[in-house]
Amino acid sequence: MKTAIPTKPPYVLLHGFAQAPATWGEVARRLQAAGHRTYAPDLYEGKGDLKLSSWEGAGEGEKETEGGEGDTNAGGIAVAERDPLTSLEAVCDRAAAIIRLIAQADGAPVLVGYSMGGRIAAETVVRHPDLPLAG
Repeated sequence: MKTAIPTKPPYVLLHGFAQAPATWGEVARRLQAAGHRTYAPDLYEGKGDLKLSSWEGAGEGEKETEGGEGDTNAGGIAVAERDPLTSLEAVCDRAAAIIRLIAQADGAPVLVGYSMGGRIAAETVVRHPDLPLAG
């Protein structure tokens, strides 16, 4: 009888306030080198369908720029095209949906958060106690 080879769980990395998924770059590279798939969703992106994309290749060729793309408001301040989620509950519900997608694709993930991402991770687990998590 063959014994199943245990697979390494994927990681979901939640960034902090005023940060972006690229914050996790070095951590994601180290996790991947150890054989884990990594996901770092943009917690401020609320438009459209959930996109399940792993960290692999993300951030390559990106530059940090001053200001954002999008419309300019009456004060001449650039407004990002992103539609931020307006409540902690909405962000947690979105994070739970992302975790469920990842669990279906790669197995139960380990959820990690930094700063505000940690608060979101904790609240997500409280709001969704049935989430398929490895840790």
